[in-house]
Order: sequence, then structure tokens, then C-alpha cells
Amino acid sequence: MIGKITKLNESELEQFLSLGQQKSFAKKVKLAKPDQMVDKAYFLKSGIVRHYIIHKNQEFTKNIIRGPRFMVPSLTNFFLQTPSIIYCETLSKVDLIEWTRKDLFSFSDQYPKMYKFLMQAVVNAFHGKELKEISLNQLEAKDRYLKFLDEYPNLINQIPVQYVASYLGIRPETLSRIRANLIS
Repeated sequence: MIGKITKLNESELEQFLSLGQQKSFAKKVKLAKPDQMVDKAYFLKSGIVRHYIIHKNQEFTKNIIRGPRFMVPSLTNFFLQTPSIIYCETLSKVDLIEWTRKDLFSFSDQYPKMYKFLMQAVVNAFHGKELKEISLNQLEAKDRYLKFLDEYPNLINQIPVQYVASYLGIRPETLSRIRANLIS
């Protein structure tokens, strides 16, 4: 799967994978925290991760990521080499491959097509962010929930509902009402 995404040939892929470390993390592990430098990139083979911030003792879910997929704990901070302003936490057991920023960019210097992959990853991330912002501004809460169910089938049964509500920009009570109305 990684070869298809990155467009690396077999020997390039083998070299790229050899730079990474296979890791597994339990549920509730923080891959990044505010004020921590973001210098790791991951291929999330399986599992679920969320990005969130805390403001006035309340958590706000920015993103939910399910494998298989490439990800970084904070895209902006990874590329700008600045400390994270968000938390990145596992919501389930995760299996992943981890690369350091240094190794990822050194490899990309050797194989420029990897830069195309990185650029596409950035564009895809910003496209997703833009679509979420449009959804928050143009769709009613019920429609945002239905869209979430369509985009993330079965995820509602795998993570706490309050994270879904936060991701949708609504209170958990509102999500409970929406769900109850859809069932009846």
C-alpha cells in the first residue's frame, strides 16, 4: 500500500521502509502534546488517532484519523519545525511505522518523487480542513452527523461519542438528540 501511495519502486520502497520503525501503541497514548517538537511522521497501519486542543478546560477535536493512512501529529508544526499546539492521541491500539523528520527529508533529497508525495499529503490535509470548515459553516448539525457517518462508517461505534460531537462542532447532548430523532 505504501508503494502505491508514494509511487516508489520496489527497491526504493524497501529502503524507505528500512528507515522507519515498526511500533505499536495502546489506547490513550499521546503521540504529541503542546510545546513538544513535532519531528515524527507515521504510516498508521491500523487503529484510530485524534488531534485535539484544550481551551478553558474543554477538549475540541480537530481531526480523527483511521488507518491505513500517512499522518503527522501536527502537519503545520512538522513542516515549520515549531512546537506543537495540539494533542495527538491514540483512540485505539495502533500499529504504525514511524520515521524521523530528518530521515524523511534525507530520503526525499535522494528520491525527489518523495517530495511530490509530501506535497500531495499537504494538499490533501488542507483540502480536508477546508471541507470541514465549509461543512461547519454551511451544514446543519444533523447533516454534519450524516456526512460523518458516510465518511467514517462504523467509527461511531469505536470511539467515544463526545469526541464525535466535538469534531462536529456540537454538544454531546445535541448529538444524542440527533441520533434519537434519526432512530425514531
